[in-house]
Amino acid sequence: MATEAPSIPLLTPYKLGKFNLSHRVVLAPLTRQRSYGNVPQPHAILYYSQRTSKGGLLIAEATGVSDTAQGYPDTPGIWTKEQVEAWKPVVDAVHAKGGVFFCQIWHVGRFSNQGFQPNGQAPISSTDRPLTPRLRANGIDVAEFTPPRRLRIEEIPQIVNDFRLAARNAIEAGTEARYLHSTGKNKIESLKMAAEAPTIPLLTPYKLGKFNLSHRYPDTPGIWTKEQVEAWKPIVDAVHAKGGVFFCQIWHVGRVSNQGFQPNGQAPISSSDRPLTPQIRSNGTVAADFTPPRRLRIEEIPQIVNDFRLAARNAIEAAIRLNSYHKKTGDPSTSSESTVYT
Repeated sequence: MATEAPSIPLLTPYKLGKFNLSHRVVLAPLTRQRSYGNVPQPHAILYYSQRTSKGGLLIAEATGVSDTAQGYPDTPGIWTKEQVEAWKPVVDAVHAKGGVFFCQIWHVGRFSNQGFQPNGQAPISSTDRPLTPRLRANGIDVAEFTPPRRLRIEEIPQIVNDFRLAARNAIEAGTEARYLHSTGKNKIESLKMAAEAPTIPLLTPYKLGKFNLSHRYPDTPGIWTKEQVEAWKPIVDAVHAKGGVFFCQIWHVGRVSNQGFQPNGQAPISSSDRPLTPQIRSNGTVAADFTPPRRLRIEEIPQIVNDFRLAARNAIEAAIRLNSYHKKTGDPSTSSESTVYT
């Protein structure tokens, strides 16, 4: 009898909530900058359909929730009737080939300038701290950012409503789920924060047992304290109110950190004591330096596992339906990059 060929994990079926995927290869959201006037173009039908397989999952490029959400040229939106109608044939083409289509909605926050804003106004954000210029992807041009205007407390509900409307429009366009882009300097960070507060509850340090969860970047949220859980709830509720599905990606950065992000200036913890080499930041000029990590002892590993268990439980309490574990090179849990859904 012929030896059975070994199965390839990436190509095995997977049940993602109510979706039965035929494999685990997902089209990641990729900004294309080809949606002229912020409206998806007919060529997007071909682009997405070419990347569709039966039972495969596609996540749309970042899609703006309002006219203040823009920070890049020619990126699509989903806040007008015209945009919704333009998305429909794109989604239909994916469905015609048996694919599953998620719409990633976002607001860029202060990652913008007056040229992208209505009436040349300043970008809105949770902070009035300006961003420094940075080198664009072409390695030549420099992106300039207009100093942002901090939102007032009474303005925050409008931003929440923008996301609600975008989620509702994505449903009308035929997408199966709505996926919130929440990283870097983008707008989601401000939905819960009080506009005049000097500190951001989601970002405050916290000691969990004898370990402290670390951050690779400044201004990234957590979900290990009661305060953080309560801060997530209205965000999740706003998505659920419009029929959206919200995933919580939980992580520990491991050695991809330095003493400046660690409590009491301690070394980052990791599965390895091998240091990382400095890397050029996204501005193209400043180097990110990493402190040599401390390797976890065997008896410490259960505590890290428990940290993830607690975070997953907290995400459930915040009413998030699915949790994804972000695992990347340098993290304590693995030496490769993948995403695991539970």
